[in-house]
Amino acid sequence: MKRKLSIINVFLLFMCYFAFTWTSPNEGKTYELEDIVELSEDVTYNSSEERFEIRCDITISSNDTLKVNPGENVMFFRAENNYKQGLYIEGCILAIGEPENPILFGEKNADWDAERWLGIKFTNTSLDGESKLIYCDFKGAGGIINPTGALAFYNASPIISHCNFSIVSTNIETNGICYVMCFNESSPLIMYSVFEKLTKTGVLTCVAGSNPLFIGCDFMPSIVPGSVWTEGDIIFLFGGFFDNCYIAVNESEADTTLGAPVDTVGDGICDTNSTFYRPRYWSIDGVKNPRNAPITSSINGEINILPTTSKYLILEQNFPNPFNPSTTLDFTVKENNIPVTLEIFNSKGEKINTLVNRKIFSKGKHTQVWSGKDKLGQKVPSGVYFYKISTKNEVLVKKAILVK
Repeated sequence: MKRKLSIINVFLLFMCYFAFTWTSPNEGKTYELEDIVELSEDVTYNSSEERFEIRCDITISSNDTLKVNPGENVMFFRAENNYKQGLYIEGCILAIGEPENPILFGEKNADWDAERWLGIKFTNTSLDGESKLIYCDFKGAGGIINPTGALAFYNASPIISHCNFSIVSTNIETNGICYVMCFNESSPLIMYSVFEKLTKTGVLTCVAGSNPLFIGCDFMPSIVPGSVWTEGDIIFLFGGFFDNCYIAVNESEADTTLGAPVDTVGDGICDTNSTFYRPRYWSIDGVKNPRNAPITSSINGEINILPTTSKYLILEQNFPNPFNPSTTLDFTVKENNIPVTLEIFNSKGEKINTLVNRKIFSKGKHTQVWSGKDKLGQKVPSGVYFYKISTKNEVLVKKAILVK
């Protein structure tokens, strides 16, 4: 009899932990939060607090889309058994806020004890960047994977832009913090976002076998007194490309000593060394142009991070940018009879197309159009691309963002 009761108790415990789930029907539909309120008793709208309150895991199936509208507040609550809830994206999510009307995931006035939800996990999706989180604030997220993680990517490459992240884990002294974790073939594009309240014992970004691209982001230490990076800390781990990021080492100093990436063993992963004694970087695939001043808020927009002029050339920002399906590249040649080459590279530094090959241009302004295709005429996926114009002794590079 005792054995039977034990089995029943285990079954009830299993059901208690895993019954709180709403999964989209996988019928190729787009769901808004107000739709899910009608479909699940565990998702409600609190009109007095003006927020959607979610008391279950939400899974968006591979053929479905979740749309979150500007200004909406999405707050996950723990189940009665203290099991934290999370958002699982196997299809697509479009959470596109506005500069003055961002989307909030979490509690508006969250503090260090408000670890309320698990975060967002992407699986086998968004390889062409169709999922987007833009102008979103993330608060109190962590724990969807060990040790913690506000965002987790498994074979997934969504676009994250102009987002603010704060307060990931309450157990900071033991487990540390990890805002972003990437696995397998994941190359998320993360731009102009702020990661704040980082702790002195944590891992900021943990990456294994993937290639995330961070552009114009701020990585800020905790506001807790004495929370600075120490000599033994790991900040970036196992990959990633960082361009024009501000990497704080305490409340007033930034690390601007990162050297050029070098592939020392020929495995395609570059090591970037820092002469600053506090941070540690393990097998990082490139850190470029570290800033010595933060942007402080993701709503400040993009930053012109690369030089635009040389002795013989002027390179303009492509327009439109982001673009789809084509974009215009303008440049100026300052002297006559200058041979010019114009090439396109992907975020891994691989050349994918040559638009101009040592062509002689007259003095003045010229225009080339890139149709978002490689040298074989095939359309390239969403992501960041670099266009490089060069003469015999000069090189200018800027970035173009393709969003489908």
